[in-house]
Amino acid sequence: MVSFYKKTCFDRLRMFLEHAPGVRMKKAPEVRLFEQQRSGSTLLTCHVTGFYPRAVQVKWIGADLQLVDDEMNDVVPNGDGTYQTRRSVIRPEEKTGDQHYSCVVHHSSVEGNITIPWDKEEKRFRLLVWITLGCIFMATVLGIVIRCISKSKDAGI
Repeated sequence: MVSFYKKTCFDRLRMFLEHAPGVRMKKAPEVRLFEQQRSGSTLLTCHVTGFYPRAVQVKWIGADLQLVDDEMNDVVPNGDGTYQTRRSVIRPEEKTGDQHYSCVVHHSSVEGNITIPWDKEEKRFRLLVWITLGCIFMATVLGIVIRCISKSKDAGI
């Protein structure tokens, strides 16, 4: 009887895997870093999403980091059959020297690890770029509005 179950189960599993290739597909995770300023420290969060299968390891590396245990979320499903999780740490503000921090993600869909360094200066640069682009956009819109008003006044005179 045991041999019947072994043979039947393995045959059905093999047939299922042959006809459902999506079951065996692996999907690499997307990794993004976020920061939130707190009094005297910075909360760094590594958000990992869009991966399959479910098993994943996420960790921060760097000196003087305090793991936020309650922020280590379980791996939860996305609506598309993939999964997501996040890992947060606290970086004390008084340690602002040359410390380097990175989020390291290990997943079976990727050879080796995905390592994303956290760079505070890069975040400031990106913010500056977005502010500059926003100002240019607003100036352009304002110029167009002023020109339209000016033309309508000239046409009405």
